[in-house]
Amino acid sequence: MKSLLATYKAKVAIVFLALLSATFLLDFLIFEKLLLNFPNEMEWDTSHWYNFAYARKQIKAPLEGKKVIIAGSSVALYSVLPEELFKESDKKIISKFYSHVALAPTDLYYYKEDIADSRPDLVVYMLNFADLQWEYLTIEDGTYKFKEKLWLDEYSDRYPARTYYPVEFLRDYFQVLNKKQILRLASKSLLYVNRYRHFAFDPLETWLDNHLRSGRSFQKYNGSIPREGIWSKGWTQKTSTLVCTFGREKEDSIFLLKNHTEIKVTIFSNDKNEENVVSQTILNFDKSGWNSFPWEQIQNHKGISSALIGLEVLDGMGTAKEANLFHYGKDYPVGIRLSHYFCKDPDFRNKSYVRDSYLDEKRFSLMSESEYDEDYFLRILDHAEERFELGRLNTLRMRKKEIKNFTFKPWFEYEQLLRVSDFYKARGIPFVVIMSPENPLESKEYVNGTWYSGFIEHFKFSLGQNNQSLYDHTKSLIRKQFFFDPHHLTYDGAKYFNSTMEEIILKELQGHKQ
Repeated sequence: MKSLLATYKAKVAIVFLALLSATFLLDFLIFEKLLLNFPNEMEWDTSHWYNFAYARKQIKAPLEGKKVIIAGSSVALYSVLPEELFKESDKKIISKFYSHVALAPTDLYYYKEDIADSRPDLVVYMLNFADLQWEYLTIEDGTYKFKEKLWLDEYSDRYPARTYYPVEFLRDYFQVLNKKQILRLASKSLLYVNRYRHFAFDPLETWLDNHLRSGRSFQKYNGSIPREGIWSKGWTQKTSTLVCTFGREKEDSIFLLKNHTEIKVTIFSNDKNEENVVSQTILNFDKSGWNSFPWEQIQNHKGISSALIGLEVLDGMGTAKEANLFHYGKDYPVGIRLSHYFCKDPDFRNKSYVRDSYLDEKRFSLMSESEYDEDYFLRILDHAEERFELGRLNTLRMRKKEIKNFTFKPWFEYEQLLRVSDFYKARGIPFVVIMSPENPLESKEYVNGTWYSGFIEHFKFSLGQNNQSLYDHTKSLIRKQFFFDPHHLTYDGAKYFNSTMEEIILKELQGHKQ
């Protein structure tokens, strides 16, 4: 009897182990292999956490030339255009983002080995005042103190810790975490499904939108770009002039804000200029919302493979606020919304870290200083204390004023950067920190104070001990129209700053020749 019971228990144990092993294997194959090798057709600034996980996999691939990794938060993402760096140069230097929203120094500390595994020739960390996690400092008796308990509670529950380094975070803080925090991180450590489930369907949904749906649901417009510019959601100005490819399988659609909208469609004989008009057609749409674009009603377009066309809204114009593009600041007239790939063959490349120029940011470059100041006040400062979405910006602005004349002293998040510096020094990997440009309307609150000068001096000295450099560009861009908020550059601002990035990268690479 005992022998039979022992045999039964042994069989149960074998079955249990087999099921457990199968679970772990399927979890690994589906969520670590299949999910992160699924075609990524995402666009800029979408599904941040999936795109970062995907980028971490892709960045390991060898490149022809020097590999430069640019790490940082959304400030880094908006400060430089890696795909444009050295584009006009004969230098074989390839720059790649290793970045996600709210990437703090602690995140970089936990990513340092993964970055090193990609075998970079240079690691560039873009740092901004906003990245130093001022929410976890309290001001007392003329100085600031680190709120370690609050930091631990919130960091253990942040997406980065739960998704990308649960094992490492649990290892480092096991003794001071409570049971709930330990169990949560342990569950994330064991199964990829627990880590990735909050974004697992994002790439599939995007793929379905691109290949099986109408093109009316999208994150960023990727159709033919009008000469007059276009909003990122596909909204045109009153007049739009664009090159159109005919005979495509994908149907074109337009979204109208008003009933009884009237549009004049002009076809030109040359796809480069507007010298000769082939035809003009007036289209009338009774109902607002999405409508199929009636190419069959357009005169003389058949038999033409492509042509320059003009779209002019004669009646039915709306505004950016009516179109829900934003809620605060100067309003703008908008015409119609074009479908995802309007007038253009689809481009399904992974563009999750490739930024394009849209009127959302271009508008600031067209403003005078006084116009920008007025618009900035309405968008960022007016009734700021009552607006939830400005909570973090308010905290940062307050901290800048509070610490301006304090004596600098290191604290935990800052010290994490010094640990990263030591790590790359030990690995023999060139490492450089660049203080990203900041809006002069905001940087004036603290850059001329005691704290800032002490911070820069201490940081430069600490990096210098490891033969590494700090480039301070906090005050380098005086044109405030290059910023759409206190810390993030517009596309034009990033394009302007790219030349500075090229100089720094080239200097650092030449300084570390083997």
